[in-house]
Amino acid sequence: MNLASTIDCGGQRSSSAHYQQDDSIGGIVGVASVGVPNEVARHGYVGQLLEVTNLTITASALSVPETGSVQLGGFALLDDGTAMAVDGLHIIWNSPVVPVSTISVNGVATTATVAVDTAALVSGSYLGVYGSGSFLVLNITAQGTIYSFR
Repeated sequence: MNLASTIDCGGQRSSSAHYQQDDSIGGIVGVASVGVPNEVARHGYVGQLLEVTNLTITASALSVPETGSVQLGGFALLDDGTAMAVDGLHIIWNSPVVPVSTISVNGVATTATVAVDTAALVSGSYLGVYGSGSFLVLNITAQGTIYSFR
């Protein structure tokens, strides 16, 4: 049995149930992918070059108590249809909007006091691509209404 150093069809596509490969020239260049999990190897490309086409901001929790904090990050959709997780440190955060009081450089959002459960909208950019996301800030204190009768 001979082992091939590359799967090649003269610069076109070869595939089976387990792989797909485009533009191979003796193992020097090409793109190979596997469907599950969705992984792509760009052989011969310095640093596995990619282009971000979309960014979705995510929070480590769907909801956070008022005056609490939550770690933010994101998912970048790439030009080849794959996605990659983006650490909060690598996202340039936009100025926070109430009920978010601050967002640290590494993506930790701190929330303000709210009178009722309130959606928090956060946004930022990664490699020049803008994205946004949200989480819920929960009212956990008993804030009653004061009535004045005359």
